[in-house]
Amino acid sequence: MDLKISPQKADTAVFEGDAGGYYAWTAATLPVLATAKLAAGKLVLHRRGYALPHYADAFKIGYVTQGSCTVGLVPPNSSDEKVVVIKKGDAIPVPMGTISWWFNAGDGAAVLVFLGESSRSYTAGMFDYYFLAGAIGVLRGFSTDFVAKMYGLSPPDAEKVAGGQPYPLLVKLAGDERLPRESSCDVGEHAFNLEGGIDQGRPRVEITGEKFGLLDEVGLSAALVRAAAGRFAAEPSYSTAATYRMIYVVRGGGRVQIVGLNGAAALDAAALEDEMFVVPPFFAVAILAGEDGIELFSVSTSARPEWGQLAGHVSAWKALSEPVLVAALNVSPALVRRFKSAVRLERRCRPPSPLLPFHVHDIPAAPSARRRCTVCRTVLLDSIRRRIGGFFLSRARCLSTSPLLPSTSTSLILQLLWKLNHRKTGKQLHMAMMMMHWMQLIMVLRWLIFRIMAEYEGCDTAFVTATARTIDISHAWVMRNAILLVVSPMTCGSIAEMLNKYIFFSDKVEIQDITNQTRMFALLGPKSSTIMEELNLGDLVGQPYGTHKHYSVSGMPLTVAVGSIISQTGFTIMMSRAAADTVWKALLDQGAIHMSPSAWETLRILRGRPAPGKELTNEYNVLEAGLWNAVSLNKGCYKGQETISRLVTYDGVKQRLWGIQLSSPAEPGSVITVDGKKVGKLTSVTLGTKASGHFGLAYVKRTASVGDSVTVSDGIMGTLVEVPYLKEQLPLQ
Repeated sequence: MDLKISPQKADTAVFEGDAGGYYAWTAATLPVLATAKLAAGKLVLHRRGYALPHYADAFKIGYVTQGSCTVGLVPPNSSDEKVVVIKKGDAIPVPMGTISWWFNAGDGAAVLVFLGESSRSYTAGMFDYYFLAGAIGVLRGFSTDFVAKMYGLSPPDAEKVAGGQPYPLLVKLAGDERLPRESSCDVGEHAFNLEGGIDQGRPRVEITGEKFGLLDEVGLSAALVRAAAGRFAAEPSYSTAATYRMIYVVRGGGRVQIVGLNGAAALDAAALEDEMFVVPPFFAVAILAGEDGIELFSVSTSARPEWGQLAGHVSAWKALSEPVLVAALNVSPALVRRFKSAVRLERRCRPPSPLLPFHVHDIPAAPSARRRCTVCRTVLLDSIRRRIGGFFLSRARCLSTSPLLPSTSTSLILQLLWKLNHRKTGKQLHMAMMMMHWMQLIMVLRWLIFRIMAEYEGCDTAFVTATARTIDISHAWVMRNAILLVVSPMTCGSIAEMLNKYIFFSDKVEIQDITNQTRMFALLGPKSSTIMEELNLGDLVGQPYGTHKHYSVSGMPLTVAVGSIISQTGFTIMMSRAAADTVWKALLDQGAIHMSPSAWETLRILRGRPAPGKELTNEYNVLEAGLWNAVSLNKGCYKGQETISRLVTYDGVKQRLWGIQLSSPAEPGSVITVDGKKVGKLTSVTLGTKASGHFGLAYVKRTASVGDSVTVSDGIMGTLVEVPYLKEQLPLQ
């Protein structure tokens, strides 16, 4: 077997035209395709590009890497056409002999990669396609009299049917030619989404015949893997049967090593975006993400593959006993124990959230454990990165991330629905606030009449318990027929459940979780307004916090609001998943730079924005958290109102949230003392340099004041300071 398996881009343009193009990997650059009877191709459909109906002599799986596509499917011996609309992140198996057509009804390009086996193909290492129509269609091969007799046509009509379409493969349709744009059946019967599982925090999503029966028919399985920079996208593993793996680099890049017979290195090379390589059966492979991270789509030549793991939680090294490894490796028992302990650790990272914050340079100077981004000066928290894994993408190739927010206690709130039921008017939605950057729930409340605030206004509103303990802060936008709420991921389930409990039968209200259909970006920094003006969104500049409007950027609809979530300055942009890439590119083209999650967390702490599970827990009430702008004593009855009224009336707030400058690193949860007496607790920390010092947030008894010195944990000194976000909160008068 020819083991030239190094990553390659598609080397042959089978067809290129106004409608798009089809590109193939061939045995000329990847000989293993022919010897292993595999094949791979890439279909690019421009706007209104149409791939003519055809069938292939191979089983394959198509994966959408960009845009969306309408697909028509007609299985052999069937007169029923199935139409499905697939989008970025969807995979669709195509059985051998199934007739299919592909149409791009969107504004941008649609790109699909096809990987599969070619054991029955006439052309070694390639898919052979048989078109029903067009310049190379099967009808062209029959004589006119045969076509006329086969279909009962007159010779002139037969000639038109066979030769009317002058184009091969792909055609760009005119605007008056209408193909189906909506699914005529359950999409889940014919396609499956891989990206959704990745977005929910799973580093690897695999679909096999056990989960999707159609894969048993095609004899293939598929997987999507995403890894942050410096992390393994594929830990050392091998197939336990005669299973080939075809791996395509969707985004980013990294280094791949494959080890074959007799421990020989079969491959040690860079794998870059849009390249594909093959892993032979039983060969061990490991893939390390590069500085841009990596995303991989793979197809295996088994519907139910099994893998032997050489690292991770189910590693063979972990299973083998210590004496066996001492003898096998010829090392000391102590080293074996260290080795076994190390291979238990999960080396993959948590993938980046789809809700990606931006900043525009000039982020306030913040502490750093080792270094900063050379372009945007973003802080890189190496110690945090090692502990939780991470992903960051910018021109400076920064790395780091922040942990997902811990879950919070059960939440209850009545005010929003009280206002709905009684149709009161007012200027705010009240009871609480806090909207962390890792927002993953966007709930829409719909009803016939709702007049709390005017359309296109917005504010922050909090969810609290009956004793006014703060659960979360929601960012609320009032729309014509809905209120959109953005909350943190750890509280979204309980908040949705709570709201449903307070909807009565007669209330014309519906709660929808639209997280998976939307994306949200935060734009902040001194150049934010300039970028807004460059994108023709400048009429929002200078408007009150929460003001929002609907726009279009590069033909994509979106909603933009004033406020950057951790500040009343900046902007928040919400759009559909389909529009996210276009909007992302438009922002980058205007000079926006992707801000890492850990840098965002650092900025949150420096600004003093409380977060669920840290400053917002069942230990502290909403006024101790300093959220004065999010509560009201002038509204009707709501959960926690009685407690808040007592706190204000009797001056019962006993502690408050402070910023704290630290002399050394300290752990969140550390006790804060003055003269040996406990006065508070540290809740959040960001590491720093000798120049700027470490910084944190802490609850301290109300007797404290700006500049007070305190002791944290084991002799670490701290100084209490004001933070911008809490200074913006004005106590109730």
